[in-house]
Amino acid sequence: MYGEIVVAATCMLHAAVSDWKTRKASDVNWAVMAATGLILLIFSTFPGDSDGLVLLVASAVCGWIMIASMSSLDIPLVLYMLPSVIAALLIFIFHPLNSVALAWISACLFPVAYVLMYWSGAMGGADVKCLMALSMMFPLCPDLGTIPLWGAGTPLFSLTVLLIAACGALVSVPIFVLCAGKRTEKGIRGLTIYRVGLEEAYSTFVQPVEDVKNGKIVKTVINAVSDGGKKLDRLKAAGATEVLVTPMIPMLVPLVGAFMVTLILGCPPIV
Repeated sequence: MYGEIVVAATCMLHAAVSDWKTRKASDVNWAVMAATGLILLIFSTFPGDSDGLVLLVASAVCGWIMIASMSSLDIPLVLYMLPSVIAALLIFIFHPLNSVALAWISACLFPVAYVLMYWSGAMGGADVKCLMALSMMFPLCPDLGTIPLWGAGTPLFSLTVLLIAACGALVSVPIFVLCAGKRTEKGIRGLTIYRVGLEEAYSTFVQPVEDVKNGKIVKTVINAVSDGGKKLDRLKAAGATEVLVTPMIPMLVPLVGAFMVTLILGCPPIV
């Protein structure tokens, strides 16, 4: 278990540094984490399990999700969802509902939930792949003896990491805005968005919250997946000299912090 934590922490820290500097992270980090987690999960459950055939199906599904996601998250959703749901149902029906079953159900279903978040625009690709890898590496909240404080063994580890990281990201947005020193909007909105010159927006880590629709400049919802550069190109073609933006939060940084916090505090118990 400690080895898995070291591998996860090393990969996540490496990715977080890259995310902070460039807002990008290599898929190699997530491939190492997911492969390590899947291999260890197989070897820890198969030797003494009488229902190994069902788990073999689940391991094949997890392997497919890992390989597919590293290739592209834009693969049709049904190719993620259908195998995962079938594998989870097979385990639920044919395998005793013990910690082994919960681990495999978690490893099958949570990655698909995170892919849905990517498709909705709620999170970027690197953040989603990080959570997918975590869900395979720690399908159950690890029990390290004296820690975590509660919830060891519950299948909510990656979800807890996400929720804590989301809180950290929400707090960091006003900090980034204030550090930019360009608060141009009044009220609460001024803590999340501000105006900058269009040319400056090209060279800074910001996401435009304006776009061109039917020849008019309109406000848009924040989308972590959309190509901000193309939005800026359209605004420039429309004659805009300034653009309303929000900071691009390096989400992998709060995810690393949330990972450490969750290891200590644990997950909410499900019973």
